[in-house]
Amino acid sequence: MNRPGKVFRIAVALLGLFVVFMLVINYWGDYRATRGGGESAEATASVEASDTVEPQDGEEEPPEEESASKGSIVVLTDGLKFRKDPSKDAEMLGSFDQGDRLEYLGTEDSWHKVRADDGTEGYVSASASYTKLEQ
Repeated sequence: MNRPGKVFRIAVALLGLFVVFMLVINYWGDYRATRGGGESAEATASVEASDTVEPQDGEEEPPEEESASKGSIVVLTDGLKFRKDPSKDAEMLGSFDQGDRLEYLGTEDSWHKVRADDGTEGYVSASASYTKLEQ
């Protein structure tokens, strides 16, 4: 009987299946993170800057506008990463806890641009698993 050879082949096959399974799980996690958790295209549309209009002679200059808030972002999970740029590889500025509210400034790709209470601007994930937009 060649029993040890058969057991070895079965063990190698199971190990191969395990490796494939782990690769699929890893790919699925990366896919969900980059797709923004299934957000609609309208929630992830880019915002373009508009031209400014200079006052004519005799007109008063309009008051300066701050970056207009468009609502707020509610954090749905503890440890939500606050990043400098809209990328999971961008420098971390800090993190937020569940229930924190951030000033919503816009959406870029699958990231919300926000302003923290201390005035720092950065990005958090726009995934419905991590944040909720309230306008």
